[in-house]
Amino acid sequence: MPRYSPRVNRLLERLSLRSPRSPAFIEQRQPPLRHDTVTKRFALAMTTNLAALISRKISELPLDKAADDEEEDQVSLAVDDLTLAITRAAVEEENDRAQNNDQAVSKLAVASQTNLTITPGQANSTNIGSHTNPMAVINQANSRLIALPPELQLRVFDLLDRCSSTCLGLTTRIFYRLHRAARGKVPLCAFYFIPGAPDCRGFRLHVLLKEWAGPELLYCEIRDKFVNHTSLEIERIERAKIPKNPCIRYCCHGLNLESAIEIAAIQRRDNQEKRKDAKEAGKASYWWV
Repeated sequence: MPRYSPRVNRLLERLSLRSPRSPAFIEQRQPPLRHDTVTKRFALAMTTNLAALISRKISELPLDKAADDEEEDQVSLAVDDLTLAITRAAVEEENDRAQNNDQAVSKLAVASQTNLTITPGQANSTNIGSHTNPMAVINQANSRLIALPPELQLRVFDLLDRCSSTCLGLTTRIFYRLHRAARGKVPLCAFYFIPGAPDCRGFRLHVLLKEWAGPELLYCEIRDKFVNHTSLEIERIERAKIPKNPCIRYCCHGLNLESAIEIAAIQRRDNQEKRKDAKEAGKASYWWV
C-alpha cells in the first residue's frame, strides 16, 4: 500500500465511508428479523381454534339425508298443529263473544219492552254490563237531529226556508258541510225578507249573527266578514272620503282597483239576494228562525 501524507489518508478514508456499500455489507449491518412475533403467534392460535371448531361442527352433522328430511317434516307438522289450535281458539272465542252479545241485547230489549229499570248492581250481577255490545247501544233509535242519516238531514234543509237552513248549518260542523254542499257558500251580507210583512221588511245575515260573533267583532261591509273593532274604525275613516257613486271611486279618488271591483260585486250580490228572497217570501206564508 503506498504511503500518503496524513491529510491525503484522511480524505481517502472519508471518501471510502461515503461510497455505496455492497449488499453483503448492508446485510451484515441490518438486524435480523424476528419471525416469532406476538401478532403471528395470535394468528396461528386463532387459525388452530377455527380449524378445531370447523372439524367439530362437521363431525356433528348427520350423514343421512333421509334423517334430515324426517326431522323437517316433524317440525312442519308441529307448526301446522300449533297454527290450527290457535285459529280454532280464536274462532271459539269470537263465537262465545257473539253469543254473549246476542243474549245481552235480547235481555235489554225485553227490559225496555216491559219498562223495567236495571240498576248498575243488577247489571253487574246478571253480567249485562260486561257483555253488552257497544255498537248495539249506539245503533238504537235516537231522537237527536244530528244522529239522522245524511239523506234525512238534507231533507230537513229542504223543508226549512233559506234563513232557517243557514242558521241550522252554522250549529255544527256536520250541518255546515251538508248545507254548503247543498246550497253553496252564503255571504254575511245576504238579505232575507220576512214573509207576510206589509212593507217587505227584512234583515241581513250579519245582523242575526251579531250576538253570536260577540262585542269584540264588528261587521265590515268591504270584507264581508266580522273583523276587530280597531281595524274597522280605520276602514270607516277611509271610506268617509270616498263618494257613494261607484263610477268615480277609482278614477277621481285613487281607490284601489281591486277594492272598487269588490264593492261593486257586493252591491250586485245584494240585489240578487233581494230578488231571490222576494220570490221566496211571496211563496211562503210563514217564517221562523
